[in-house]
Amino acid sequence: MKVERAWAIMQTARERVLTELSMEEQTELVTEGLLRTITMEQRAALEKEVRDLDQTAAKMRAMSRSGDAPRGRVLPIGGRSSPSGLSPEEYRQELHRLESMLLHKATLDCMIYSPKTGCYLTLTAEGEKALDDLQAWSRRFGGMELKDLLTRIGVMRAEMSAVVMRANGIANELKGYTNSPYLTPVRAPALVLAERGSTSSRTVNVLLARHFEGRIDGNKLMMASLMGDKAGTGEELAQQYKAMQAKASAYGMTTAEDDFRVNSLVGMSEPEADAALERMRRLKADLSLEDDDLTWLALSGHTVEGAESRYRRLLGGLLSQGVAEDEQLLSATSIMAGSELPEDQLLERFEAYLRRLQTSYQSPKAAAAMLAIGPLEPEEGLCVLREAVGVVSRSNFFDDAEEVDNLALLLTAGMGPRLVDATAGAMPSTEITGRAMEADAPPERGRAITRMFIPFWVHRSYNQPTMRRISSHPAHMHTIPYFG
Repeated sequence: MKVERAWAIMQTARERVLTELSMEEQTELVTEGLLRTITMEQRAALEKEVRDLDQTAAKMRAMSRSGDAPRGRVLPIGGRSSPSGLSPEEYRQELHRLESMLLHKATLDCMIYSPKTGCYLTLTAEGEKALDDLQAWSRRFGGMELKDLLTRIGVMRAEMSAVVMRANGIANELKGYTNSPYLTPVRAPALVLAERGSTSSRTVNVLLARHFEGRIDGNKLMMASLMGDKAGTGEELAQQYKAMQAKASAYGMTTAEDDFRVNSLVGMSEPEADAALERMRRLKADLSLEDDDLTWLALSGHTVEGAESRYRRLLGGLLSQGVAEDEQLLSATSIMAGSELPEDQLLERFEAYLRRLQTSYQSPKAAAAMLAIGPLEPEEGLCVLREAVGVVSRSNFFDDAEEVDNLALLLTAGMGPRLVDATAGAMPSTEITGRAMEADAPPERGRAITRMFIPFWVHRSYNQPTMRRISSHPAHMHTIPYFG
């Protein structure tokens, strides 16, 4: 069965206006665990089970209220006594019966009859998840067989889990080089290392070569992690970094001990570094931007005039969308202007991401720009981001719930190019969206810039509280993240 057909059947099942489907189609969806069949006899049994639901619910409600009426408390299930003279075991049995009735009622409410196959159908929990996946990836995978798409999505989830597992191991190794009792300073660098296939020993080698003194914080670790991706020994890279700092100062750039802009120049030849710094100087004369923001423009494939023109047009477009101008917007505009994607497409993507990310991020503009210049469409990127939140949460790869979205964003940005590579040879769909998937993924230079601005975002935003939480724990730690 093609993805488009599976999507149509499952969507109508969710909306309870089931389209006609054959026995072969039903069998395939049931075999994949996406649909559940219910016979006439089973439906009649469910209806019999829930016949007394209203009376049972009212009875249990009254019993619970009478359990400790003077103080208005509901009786705990494990209490010594029960209301209305029931033993604790009898009370638990009544509660279990009520829960079963509610479950059966929910099943009855969402099932729909299929005349052609002569049975009732309902989406399973796995089917609900798969339907969201189909909707997100239909443009890229629409012409594929359903089994192939489900396999690719399964591989995607397995790869994300593997990256976080590797990151967990790297974080524990790096923790020994910090004075912090928590893993917070090392988690983001560890995730970037794991996604790139790098090792913590390489990072430590660079750190020691640079002779860092005092506490090794997250920024230092991120700097060393990025430098560890470059060719050369730790001592050679440290010397290059110092040389690039001096060169940047000679061009009038402000430098610091942990300078991500200078880090991006390490590995360049002298002429390449001089050309990049000259471009930064010319852009700085015309644009009121911080040096970090100028980096993405200076290292892009555009001319100085072209980069400046793109920046101004994008900023004007964002302001016309009603986005408030602030430091985050200027940084977001710089990130997008340095990419190779068309301006109208960037504005469309940014708006889609910003609208959705506002429920989780207090300052979502840089995050929206990160995802907008990536190779994934907004529906796909948001689908991967949701999955990344789940992977980070399930693997306990965080101390505070505020970390979850930040780490998920880093994982999504890193996985994007891999997912696009995995779609090679996929047949795009025109049935659902009315147009085929465009070849709109950024070229290799755009992907390099995507990797470059990850540390910028971490440096600027990682330690800011960005997660809305339900404060259900007195310490406000390990609380339930609110994912929008």
